[in-house]
Amino acid sequence: MPYRPGIRTRESVLSAFADLVVEKPFALITLDEIIETAKVTKGSLYHQFPSKYAIATELLEEEFDLGFENLRTSLDGLTPSLEMLGASMFESVRYQRFRPRYHAAVLLQTEIGRAPGHRYEVTDRWVGFFVEQLEAAKESGDVRPDIDSQRFGKRMLNAWVGIQQIAEFADEKEDVFTEIADLLQWVAESVVADDRRQYFETYVGRYAERMRSEPPNR
Repeated sequence: MPYRPGIRTRESVLSAFADLVVEKPFALITLDEIIETAKVTKGSLYHQFPSKYAIATELLEEEFDLGFENLRTSLDGLTPSLEMLGASMFESVRYQRFRPRYHAAVLLQTEIGRAPGHRYEVTDRWVGFFVEQLEAAKESGDVRPDIDSQRFGKRMLNAWVGIQQIAEFADEKEDVFTEIADLLQWVAESVVADDRRQYFETYVGRYAERMRSEPPNR
């Protein structure tokens, strides 16, 4: 592949920006800091990105596309039902822990998600994913038929984001898998059919243990 300085600059800027997002709020990051951290010139940065917000948008779009691709790969072979619902929570957190740029994108989404012109596209995708899995679980008899799938999807997303934010602020990242397991325990008690509850709880416990020791899919 021929040498392309524009691609190198773009990747350097995105990685440097992601590192800064993990360290401080988006509003406090300056273009001069990004330029210094990325070790690029101001001209080369502006050739790729017209603003700090453009860098943030690019990071969000790219990393969440890759994140969903990784999730689908990780879940390949699982039946779309309770197993996939539980596994998706663990796999997304594990991927975030081992890919700094995705970690930064998750943090960034909560900061600029309400900015003018920035729709909650990522939120919509996650809610849709949870709704899809719950509907499949209903069809297979794993979940109570009276559960509102859309409300469930929103609550799952809110809980998932909240767990990660609290772990981040409290510097308790090693405990995230335990918190996810607790969340899924609530799911078992609230929405899972009685004859499937014990199976699901056992599945969640085993998955949590495996997540603590295995590296993420690359």
